[in-house]
Amino acid sequence: QTSDRPHVERVMGESRTDLEKMRTIFAEERLPPDLSYMALVESAFLAGSYSRAGAAGPWQFRAATAREYGLTVTQELDERYDVEKSTRAAAVYIRRLILDFGSGSSVMLALAAYNVGPGRVRRAVRRVEDPIKQRNFWYLYRARALPPETRDYVPKIIAAIIIGRNPARFGFADASESTAAVTVP
Repeated sequence: QTSDRPHVERVMGESRTDLEKMRTIFAEERLPPDLSYMALVESAFLAGSYSRAGAAGPWQFRAATAREYGLTVTQELDERYDVEKSTRAAAVYIRRLILDFGSGSSVMLALAAYNVGPGRVRRAVRRVEDPIKQRNFWYLYRARALPPETRDYVPKIIAAIIIGRNPARFGFADASESTAAVTVP
């Protein structure tokens, strides 16, 4: 409803085709299609998106990570900007993170790892002495075991998913038609 509203409007409008393509790819990869909203938080679906840290494309892959997941990154060709190829690479990476950090509520740790890197999340988990709480994102959040950007990142994804599931409720009138075409069980 505030500063990120124009990004959500763009995704629900002019970037709808990319979002639908991402949702379809995630469904094909047996991942929740709603995880495609991560790209909204990562890049706001801005064409040519590039960060100060050297991450690029809708999924904000750094060059080394992109190559690790099969994308070509050269001066002549940068597949991080290819929506289909980068989404397939992101799906593989996210699946690996979910397998590493667990399912259920631990998926939020996988999302955190996508943002800050798996090593930083593992270190945060190890810093917490209670073995029950150490796999709980919200506990790590309250304990400030994760960097501020990551503590904000996961709730932003959750908010984007909530808005994406019922856009009209949040004042995105045309958006309900755009996401209805991508209903996945």
